[in-house]
Amino acid sequence: LLAASGGALALLSWFIVKDVEVSDLHERKESLEEEIKHIFASFAAILKEPLSWVIGIYGLAMYLPLSGFSDLWGAAYIEDMYGVSRAVAADMSWLIYLGIGISAPLWSYIHAYFKSYRKSLALASFIASSTFAVVLYCTLPSLEVLGGLLFVCGLGLGGQFLAFSAVSELNCNSRTAMSSGIHNMLCMLSGVISQPLIGFFMDKGAHATMEEDVIYSPQSYTYGLSVVVVGLFIALLAAYLMKPLEEKLKQLQ
Repeated sequence: LLAASGGALALLSWFIVKDVEVSDLHERKESLEEEIKHIFASFAAILKEPLSWVIGIYGLAMYLPLSGFSDLWGAAYIEDMYGVSRAVAADMSWLIYLGIGISAPLWSYIHAYFKSYRKSLALASFIASSTFAVVLYCTLPSLEVLGGLLFVCGLGLGGQFLAFSAVSELNCNSRTAMSSGIHNMLCMLSGVISQPLIGFFMDKGAHATMEEDVIYSPQSYTYGLSVVVVGLFIALLAAYLMKPLEEKLKQLQ
């Protein structure tokens, strides 16, 4: 299925994406050495911008429910906590991705309504953090309620993609690709950081059997997945720290 999807995407790209005519490009008259210097100068300029880091931390934190829950412990958590099969549990954790897929394009309209990245990103992180906290810390009456909350959490997480647009606007046009790449790198670091942390805290509430199998208790999951909740509230704090962003974007226009 993944291979077929990739092939379909390749075909669509071939027929839909158009090449830019050479006449539409500004010819660069820089030597290879000057090009390399320009790349390093752009990289340094992006890293020296504090708001690039704030937006990057936001993106990293908002990716935690995916790298730490949906991609790793989500199915096991639902299976053990609600006594369902692994297949059902996997389907439930997948609802976060469904919410993201539906909401991601719609967040551009929310941003257009607020005319503020800060307000839009704050709303997204508030929806995600509050719903995930309810999932983790509250006893839910049914799988339907759990699925609904995970779906709503995904709706909130779809707003994280506005951060790519924000960091691109924050930097000049010649640095758009690099700024987006650095932001994506920070997002991918979420798994590197969160997964060992989640495992460390889960081990605190686990116990080993005579066969040396590790059994995780409900308390183990609460300990470990609290890393995700803390991360989402860090994203909310990062959105609050974006106060200077709108003013800076106005200056750059």
